[in-house]
Amino acid sequence: MSEKSFVSFLSIKNIRNIIVIAVLVIIILIANPVTIIGASSRGVRLFLGAAGDETLQPGLQFHAPLIGKIKIYSIEPKQVDIKIPVGANGAISRDNQTLGFVGTVFWTFDQARIPEIAKGYSEEGLRQIINDNVVVSLKTIIGNYSIFDVANQQDEISKRAFTYLTEKTSQYPVKITQLNISNWDWSEQFDAQIEETMKISQQVRKAEQELLVVEQETQRQIKEANAKRDAQIALAEGEKRKIELEAEARLIAAQKDAEAKIAEGQGIAEYNRLVAVNQAIEMRLRELEIQKIRAEKWDGREIPETVPFGVDIQGTLSQMSR
Repeated sequence: MSEKSFVSFLSIKNIRNIIVIAVLVIIILIANPVTIIGASSRGVRLFLGAAGDETLQPGLQFHAPLIGKIKIYSIEPKQVDIKIPVGANGAISRDNQTLGFVGTVFWTFDQARIPEIAKGYSEEGLRQIINDNVVVSLKTIIGNYSIFDVANQQDEISKRAFTYLTEKTSQYPVKITQLNISNWDWSEQFDAQIEETMKISQQVRKAEQELLVVEQETQRQIKEANAKRDAQIALAEGEKRKIELEAEARLIAAQKDAEAKIAEGQGIAEYNRLVAVNQAIEMRLRELEIQKIRAEKWDGREIPETVPFGVDIQGTLSQMSR
């Protein structure tokens, strides 16, 4: 560029334009009307200090330069540590014992209510609200349990306190994600009472064990006595059954013997009857034989069926035979 051209370029008009452009660049850089919201954050647009009603999502967001800006809120979980010492401010159990505890609450901003946070709350203020409500919730729930139940039902107490805390903080733009009770504490007097109670409990358990041994020994002796009794009864019943079976056997043998004798008598009677029949038949056969002989020797004279007194029958028969 020649000297003449450079002088022309630096004329008043061009210098004024350069100044305007430079001022605009400076204003833009200072105003910065563009904001990038990260993935774990949400934002709300401010105009002249007043918060809008929209929750801005992650990404590139614009706002009015100089008079506007974007306020960013992290939605990552936050932690509130709670510690209540034993004493006047401690929790009171159902049996009027004072309890202390140490706990931790995890919470986060309610994404849908980010504009509400920008309009009326600070993060520190919300932490204090959560802290106060945790104490109230735990004191309320612990009042339903005796001090002896606390150690055995810690999980149940924590769950009930979490539910109660969630309900109590629902009016605020926060979400409670977790409540942990890591330690319980009570007075030294109650520690001494617990120690004494443990001694008594141990003595009771020892006595119960001794009683259990006695009961078991008694049961063993009773079982042995019952077993002996049952064995004696079984033996007596077996002996009785043996006698009954022997008696039944003798009775059956006697019955069989009687039946045999009856059968024998019947056989003898039948034999005698048959002998008598045979004898009758034999006598009849002899009679028939005699009649046959007489018929062969008959001379036509009849022998009177009756013989007059004084007649010599032998002589007559002798004559007849000749």
